Amino acid sequence: MTLINTKETVLSLVDQEVKGKALDIPAGKGDVSLKLKQKGYQVYAGDLNEEIFEMRDINFTKLNMDEGLPYADKSFDLIVCIEGIEHIENPHHLIREFKRILKTNGRLILTTPNILNIRSRLKFLTLGFFFWFSPLTHGCGSIKHKLNLHINPIPLWELEFILTSNGFKIEKITTSNIDRVSFLPFLLVKFFSKIAKKYYTPQILTKEVLLGYNLIVKARRWEIN
Repeated sequence: MTLINTKETVLSLVDQEVKGKALDIPAGKGDVSLKLKQKGYQVYAGDLNEEIFEMRDINFTKLNMDEGLPYADKSFDLIVCIEGIEHIENPHHLIREFKRILKTNGRLILTTPNILNIRSRLKFLTLGFFFWFSPLTHGCGSIKHKLNLHINPIPLWELEFILTSNGFKIEKITTSNIDRVSFLPFLLVKFFSKIAKKYYTPQILTKEVLLGYNLIVKARRWEIN
């Protein structure tokens, strides 16, 4: 699964924000951290695997996203979380931590594999598991394998629920890496969805969600009165 277009889309959304203090988590090698720094952000990076982080001039913290994040309340103006939430045990906990460390009106840009993609739906129909989510016992044993496991497939409607129930207001939903091969099945799904439209929400029937590989959501932390 390529992340090139995903990262480009995320960085284009970042360009719309006022520069401030940003957290890149999980940071991986640090290429997005570097881009954020070049855009004028004061960048902090976090990841469980510190050995692969290459940007030595950026503040890096080894952390576990399933635990409390080692940052003070209302520390950041922006959090970028690219392809991380599907690797952890408790997505609700992570989103609550993101809310805690974001300033009021701070932005969260989060991506995850789009399991509502037509290709993923067909794989689930035929094999019983989603695209990008293989049976978890394959290759078990190595630490590298455990770090790379996709253990939580999160559809758009669930991600919307997690964000809105934990103090975020969704501002934009999009996808990246549009799958042209699935265009004919896309037309069929759109046709049959007219018959069963009462069972669907408009967001999960858009061209982007039905054909996009990676789900990208931008949300604002706000105070609930």
